[in-house]
Amino acid sequence: MINPINGLLVIDSANVKSSADKTVSFETMLKEAVDKKDDELLKKACQDFESILVSMVLKNMRATVPKDSLYGNSIGIDIFTSMLDDEYAKEISQSGGFGLADMLYKSFLIKL
Repeated sequence: MINPINGLLVIDSANVKSSADKTVSFETMLKEAVDKKDDELLKKACQDFESILVSMVLKNMRATVPKDSLYGNSIGIDIFTSMLDDEYAKEISQSGGFGLADMLYKSFLIKL
C-alpha cells in the first residue's frame, strides 16, 4: 500500500512482501499446471493472479480515502479492511470480474 506522508509516497514493505509471496505462489501453480497439463489448476492459478491484481487495486484505492473518525485510527480496522479487500478481490476474480483470468487461461490453454 502506498501511504502519503508529508507529501511523499512511501511503500509499505509488508504489503510488497505479501504481494511478492503471492506472485511466487502463482508462478509455482502455473508451472505445475503447465507441466501436468491440468486445466483446473491452470484456471485456479489464473484466478489467483487476477485476485492479486484486484486486491492491489482495491488497497491502493482505499488508501486515497480519508480515514473515518468514527472508528479511530486502529490497527484492527486496518487489518480488517485489508482482509476485506482480499476477500472482495477473490470474489471478483471468481465471478468473472475483470475477465483477466479468462484471458490468461485461454492464452495458456493454447500453449498446453
